[in-house]
Amino acid sequence: MFGRIIIFTMFTNTSKLCQMERNSATLVPSLPLEAMEHFFKSYTTVEAQSLLWRWFVLSIRNEFRELSTDEMQRFADFFDQLQNLVIAAHAIQQSERHAEHLEMKA
Repeated sequence: MFGRIIIFTMFTNTSKLCQMERNSATLVPSLPLEAMEHFFKSYTTVEAQSLLWRWFVLSIRNEFRELSTDEMQRFADFFDQLQNLVIAAHAIQQSERHAEHLEMKA
């Protein structure tokens, strides 16, 4: 039950970037880069990989109940920033596809 609460919290926790994407047809160009910078300032590659691996193992074993409140908050924060990173990567990819499409028309 406790594990389900953290997952629900993670999925319902919306961020500024998510709200911007939902409320606007296009993102301000600096937002994807800001999200990427924020993520990589917060987590080294090793920390991110470690958190992802731990999250995976906890999910497979259904051991979220064993997490402390601080650990759950850390996972929730990580998930929120990871979600922003995915949105940022998608926005950049879409922007590049749009630019390529415009070049092909020219």
